[in-house]
Amino acid sequence: MGTILSIALLTLCIVEAFRDLKRSLSFFLLALLFAPYIIIGSLYIRIELPLTPIYLGILLARREFSVIRIPSIAWPLILLWGYTLALTLFSAIVGTAVSPSWFNVYAYIKPVFLILLFANTDFSESDLARLLRWFAASAIPLALLAAGQTFGVQAATDITMNAYMSPGRLVVERLVNEIGFILRAVSVFESPSYAATYFLATLATAVYLLFELRGQQAAKRAFLLPLIALFASFLGGVVTLSATFVAGIGLILFMLFLRLEWRNKVRAVAISAAFGAIIIGYLMFLGKDEEYASIANNITYQARRVVTLELFETRYAGNTGYLNKTMTAIGDSPLIGYGWMRKPGIFIGDSMYVVLLYQSGIIGLALFLFWLLQAYRMVAATRPLREILVFWLFVMLISGMGSPSFFIPRLNDWWWALCGIGASLSASSVLNDQRNLP
Repeated sequence: MGTILSIALLTLCIVEAFRDLKRSLSFFLLALLFAPYIIIGSLYIRIELPLTPIYLGILLARREFSVIRIPSIAWPLILLWGYTLALTLFSAIVGTAVSPSWFNVYAYIKPVFLILLFANTDFSESDLARLLRWFAASAIPLALLAAGQTFGVQAATDITMNAYMSPGRLVVERLVNEIGFILRAVSVFESPSYAATYFLATLATAVYLLFELRGQQAAKRAFLLPLIALFASFLGGVVTLSATFVAGIGLILFMLFLRLEWRNKVRAVAISAAFGAIIIGYLMFLGKDEEYASIANNITYQARRVVTLELFETRYAGNTGYLNKTMTAIGDSPLIGYGWMRKPGIFIGDSMYVVLLYQSGIIGLALFLFWLLQAYRMVAATRPLREILVFWLFVMLISGMGSPSFFIPRLNDWWWALCGIGASLSASSVLNDQRNLP
C-alpha cells in the first residue's frame, strides 16, 4: 500500500511539473516528508531519488542551457564532489580501502541539482514564507507519529515498520524485538538522532515565523499554526529521547535569543521554555507509573550525558569509543581522506564532521566550511532571508556532531532547496539594487 501511495505521489509530481514546475517542486518538498518507501524487490527507494534528476531534465528541456543560472554556492559543492570522486577512484585503484559506496556519487551531487532547480524556478519571498509554514506545520502529524511510537501505540509501530524502515536500519528493529514497541521515537526518519535534527529544524522555523516575520500580513493570518508547530516540535524532539535534541535545544534557544530583535527575545525564550517544561514535566510525571518509567529514565539519562559531556566519551574516548577505529583511520590520512571507500570495521555515519574528515580529509572539510561561508555571504544583505538561513545553519552544525545533518534523508532536500531559493532571491535583490542606482 505504501509503495502504491508513493508511486502515485511521484507520478503526480511529474505530471504537475509539466504544467507548473514551481508548484510541483513545492508539493515535492511536502510529499517527501511523508511518502513511504517504494519497494521493488530488495530495493527501497525514496521518491526524491528519481524525482530530482527528472525535475532537472524538465527544467533543461523548458529553458535554454545558456540561461540556467549556476549560483556561486554550487561551485564549492561541485569541487568537493569531484575531489571526493577522484579520491574514491584512486583508493579503488591502489587498494587502500574496500567496500566502495558508489551510490554516494549521486547522493553528493544531488544537492547541486536541487540548488540549480530552486535557484532557477523564480520563487518569491512570499513563496518562501509559505514553504516555511508548511515545513513547520509538518511537525504536527510527525510529532503525533513519534509520540505514538514512544507510548507503544500499535498503529504507530505498524505504520513505521511497514512504510518507513529500510534494510540495514537495525536500531528500530532491535527495539521492537526487545520490548515490543519503538521507545526512542524516530517518526519517519529511521534514527532517533535524525528525527531529533528534524524537530530542531521545525522548532527553529516556527520561532522564525512567530517572531522574525511577525508584523507581515501572512504571519498575522497564520499565528496559531506556527505556535502549535512549536509545541509539536518540542513534543516530537523530546520523545526521540536523543542526546542530539537535548544538547541542541539549549544551544539553539541561546542562538535564537542572540539573533532575534530585542522585543522578541523574552517572548520567544519564555514560550519555548514553557512548552518544554510542560512536555518534560508531564513525561517525568508519567514516569512514576512503572509502565512509563523507561521514558523518564531515558530523559534523565540523556540530560546527564549532555551535562557531563559523556555523549562525547561514548564516541571518542580512548579504546572504548565506538568511533575509535574511525578516528585512527582519519589520523592515518588526515589531509586527503579515503573517498567513498570504507575500511573493515569503520563506522562513519554518526557525525557530519567525522564523515567529511574520513571521506575527504582536512581539504574536504575546508571546502565544506568555505561553502558555508559563501552561503552566509550570499544572503547577508537581506535580513529575513539571512535569519532563516542562519537558524537552519545553526541547527545543522549543532546536530552534525551526532548525525550526518546536511545529508539526512527527507530533511536535507529542504535545506538545499532553501539554499537554492536564497540564491535566487539574493540575485534578484542585487539586480534590483543595481537598477535603482542613479
